[in-house]
Amino acid sequence: MRKAQIYPLLERYGIQVPHYAIADNYKPIFFDHFPAILILDSPKVAGREELAIRKGIHSNEELELARSELIARLQQEGIFLDNEDHFIIVQEVEGEPFFIGGVYDSIFQEVLLFGKGGHLLTIEEDVCYIDLHAPRREILRAFWTTRISRLFPKFHGKHYRIEHVIQVVQSFQELFAKEPIRSFAINPLVYTPQGFVALDGQIEMGQKSPKVHLPKSGLFRNEAVAIIGVGEDPHSLGYALARNALGARVQLYFVAPGYATLLDHPVLPSIDDLPPIDTAIIAHGDRPLREMVAKLSQRGATNIIIASSQWSREEVEEIAQEHEINLVGPGSFGLFNASKGLNLTLAATPITPGPLALLSQSGGVIAALVDKGATHSVGFSHILGLGAMADVNFAHLIEILQKEPKCRGIAIWAEYFRDGKALVQAIRQSQKPICLYKGVQDRKLDQFPWPLNSLVHWGKMALGLCYGAGATIKEDLDSLLFSLPFANRPILILTNARGPGAILAQIVVQHGRRLYQLSPEEIERLDTILPPNWSKGNPIDLLEEARVDHYKGVLDLLASQELLIFAIVAPYAMTEIPAIGKLFLDYPNLVPIFLGGEGFRDLFPLYREAGRLFFNDLENVANIL
Repeated sequence: MRKAQIYPLLERYGIQVPHYAIADNYKPIFFDHFPAILILDSPKVAGREELAIRKGIHSNEELELARSELIARLQQEGIFLDNEDHFIIVQEVEGEPFFIGGVYDSIFQEVLLFGKGGHLLTIEEDVCYIDLHAPRREILRAFWTTRISRLFPKFHGKHYRIEHVIQVVQSFQELFAKEPIRSFAINPLVYTPQGFVALDGQIEMGQKSPKVHLPKSGLFRNEAVAIIGVGEDPHSLGYALARNALGARVQLYFVAPGYATLLDHPVLPSIDDLPPIDTAIIAHGDRPLREMVAKLSQRGATNIIIASSQWSREEVEEIAQEHEINLVGPGSFGLFNASKGLNLTLAATPITPGPLALLSQSGGVIAALVDKGATHSVGFSHILGLGAMADVNFAHLIEILQKEPKCRGIAIWAEYFRDGKALVQAIRQSQKPICLYKGVQDRKLDQFPWPLNSLVHWGKMALGLCYGAGATIKEDLDSLLFSLPFANRPILILTNARGPGAILAQIVVQHGRRLYQLSPEEIERLDTILPPNWSKGNPIDLLEEARVDHYKGVLDLLASQELLIFAIVAPYAMTEIPAIGKLFLDYPNLVPIFLGGEGFRDLFPLYREAGRLFFNDLENVANIL
């Protein structure tokens, strides 16, 4: 779009623009809002805009001279203007330079960028990513991640109104939604006391192709389950799946030619011999995949998981379009459903039941986290390995898990996304906390004009949009396991070791979590329970001689379910280790930190048997923050 068309378009959507006028190449110029900027509006200088602008002009005479000098300079560069070219005169606007832009991405569709502008835009890259449909809360959550947001509400005696941010972003959201725009970049977008003013920019028009998201359901309604392609080789997918699935509270069927039984369980020779089922997993197939899916669908299967990687994602995509079913994979790690005791996965470690849903494209990641979960008593309500994610994707699963009462939080390890717009919407609407590991593949989107081609990093954009919508982004893989059950709770620290307590408090604050503030009434009551020289604050330092009744007195007073309580125990000679350790088991929102090893050895089996999380160092505590 030509620059002369941009200002009128912006004005239609209530976006402030400076005073401006349009002049041709030689007619006299009349303008009365100085100082001014003279800009050539011509595709002939695309990519060489520095040749086509003059700033700091204070009169019409200076405008005439600047125009003549620009024309002469362009001619020296071999650029000759004609009647299609125009000059735009714009009043200079004083204020802080911001930037707003937008790109149309095939995965996330319309995405806005907002942050610090000016001539260092592409060097500082201080921008956030905002979804087209982001509400006020989401706009602010994204904006607060930028460094420029620290100006608000006041900086060096100058007031900055956050409402101006909301208004300008919402205006550009409306513009982007209603107009056939593929990308735009407004730089600078100048902050003034009256709001933002769009001083200069570019807009690329073009058609957009919205992707239709089709919801799915029933993936975890597993009553009758078939494993296709079982085998007696202990190293095969079919054997591992069959072994893990035994004992599930479902009707379980094994299918493979040439076997009567496997692991003392009957084996049917073919899919045609199956009774009605709802779920099937394909470990191996000696028939074309399309044929097997069609036959399983005829037997009533609405959930078909493809564990084998012998078929391509493209082939599975084509087959998915032919059936109204849930197709998972190819290359899926499998499915776990704690409510049915159904371990239809390739896990080597028994899966501990619990409140966490784990979703991942990588089977190796699931295997590692299941193993670590067993070590630290972290349990799962649901697990699904998406593999190459040809059909069922993360957005579908977040929507499905909202209706699963056993699931209280969702952990996601993703390499890439397929339906980004629906994913952001699903996170936004989720009633359950979501953690996303920071492992998404990054790349620059070079198809957009400068400066967008230097600013837009796909991985950062994906994570930024998910964060804005409400997900917590984790940089450590282990934190996917440990952080969700305790998300957003204020933290209370009990300790019999002042130094470790202070270090833990610092770790808590560094991770953006809030320490619980003791009230005067609570401090007064604690004075009656604890030694006179206790810390009088959080961390609550019980001192080296802390007894089990000291811990119990504090916990009975403060062990609200709304808190996350860390209880540090150092093994002094006078510490009642067994009694204190057993006491902690009575408080479900308490996570003990047993500093040491040998002194607490008898407690560790008790905690594992009870399915309780504990640590024996401070470093790993950060994983649950």
